[in-house]
Amino acid sequence: MDCDDNDPNATTQPGDACDDGNPATINDMVDANCGCAGTLNSCPGIGDNDGDGICADVDCDDNNPNITTQQGDACDDGNPNTVGETIQGDCSCGGGNSAPTQTCAMVSESSDDAEEELTGSVDANSSDLELMNDPRNGQQVVGLRFTGLNIPPGAVITSAYVQFSVDEAVNDNPCNLAIYGQASDNAATFTETDFDISSRPRTNASVSWSPPEWLAVGAAGAEQQTPDLSPAIQEIVNRSGYTANSAIALILEGTGRRTAEAIDGSPNGAPELCVEYLYASMDNRPASSATTAVEDFEIPSYHATEEQLAPAESEAIGPIRIHPNPASSQLFISFTSMQEGEVQILARGLSGKVVLSGKREVNKGENTLILEALSLPSGIYFLQLGTERSVGTVKFVIQKD
Repeated sequence: MDCDDNDPNATTQPGDACDDGNPATINDMVDANCGCAGTLNSCPGIGDNDGDGICADVDCDDNNPNITTQQGDACDDGNPNTVGETIQGDCSCGGGNSAPTQTCAMVSESSDDAEEELTGSVDANSSDLELMNDPRNGQQVVGLRFTGLNIPPGAVITSAYVQFSVDEAVNDNPCNLAIYGQASDNAATFTETDFDISSRPRTNASVSWSPPEWLAVGAAGAEQQTPDLSPAIQEIVNRSGYTANSAIALILEGTGRRTAEAIDGSPNGAPELCVEYLYASMDNRPASSATTAVEDFEIPSYHATEEQLAPAESEAIGPIRIHPNPASSQLFISFTSMQEGEVQILARGLSGKVVLSGKREVNKGENTLILEALSLPSGIYFLQLGTERSVGTVKFVIQKD
């Protein structure tokens, strides 16, 4: 009677309970041939109009025996930004979790990282990158170019950073850097033409960075990682001529000194850009006909530009916290500001379209802004807070009852 008399760990025998993997059967048990089979569920007291074994109270189509989906079954809602979807109570597919895609690319060509002196002379073959003062040539501008990222046009950038490796444990303080994107549909590699880095057009958005001292040659950890660069990368992928095959370039300037590896000094330690993004979903494009007032600002129907967020020069806004999250019609936005003044508010849907824009006054120190009477549809959004000195981004979810 043993279904496998050669394996002492296999004790299955005919008559044992089992699961044949068919949700439409009941009383599954091992048969005389050691297979697992059950009987089709007759759904006593409930009924099964199409005879597929899925009871009428849970069958998503009880008139079609070829449709056996029921609540809780795994499904795919067709949205590349979600995973883990299941059949919902109304038999629609949903309930998945957001799943950003990550892509990384290192500087891959000698001319894709370069330094420019104050005189305009460009060195595209240096073995290291002084950020930003060269002990021989003084303050300089650095350019980095990345290919092969394959970020689709209009993707929503959820995070981005550059990872550096330490070439020299020599630090000049204070070290304050500003990082811009190159405002180009497809950035060209750097040449040794005078001013080839500093003369390139820049994104309106920039990110400030005051890296801690780099103390160990070869280190490539959190202390050598830039802050979130998503505002600048977002501006690039939103350009009308940008494609997934486009190269993305960054321009760095500032004061102080941290010395990173260049590709000519260490191919394995060259700067690397990593980006997380969500595909822009047409289903998540907000309506473009109405303008809803929210306290002293409005949700406009037009597509605002990054020019509404001033370039950053140094850190001004601390980490942004949103609660509740998910929210329905009210958001509390908490953050620390290094100065009092005006903050600009910009929110985008997954499509990249602006759905909320306005200005608020903030105090130095802890601040909490309240957005009330929001009329945004359910979905994922990205909020940016901008001052004259920095831009911060955070994700939030609107979930209607």
